[in-house]
Amino acid sequence: GEQYDYDELMDSEMERARLTNQYAHYSHKDWLRHRASDRFFRNLFQFDQSPIVKNLLDEAAVLALICVALIGWNELLVDGYTDFNEVHHAPPLADALPSFLTFKLVLPTDPFFLCGGPLGLLLVF
Repeated sequence: GEQYDYDELMDSEMERARLTNQYAHYSHKDWLRHRASDRFFRNLFQFDQSPIVKNLLDEAAVLALICVALIGWNELLVDGYTDFNEVHHAPPLADALPSFLTFKLVLPTDPFFLCGGPLGLLLVF
């Protein structure tokens, strides 16, 4: 492979500019604002500006769509639903499909249980 002179690369103007602009520079005032006790409420209403939320939005939307589809299928076609008064209603669209298509859709729970421990450790450590 091609050999690079790392000292020359690190001393280059482009690398120096990249490293200068890579990290945020905090003043004391910025740090106090960052550590303020009201930061939870300030950040709660600005979560849509978070790069983490923007990066995970597609995956979360797909997961939400799958969940809504499963709940809709099961409640409208198979099991029925229970309203806020705890009265159970028969599935309103059960007669719209042939009987061989009225099967309950469920997600397997094993992947969630198997990933729970490692994800908890990942979050803690």
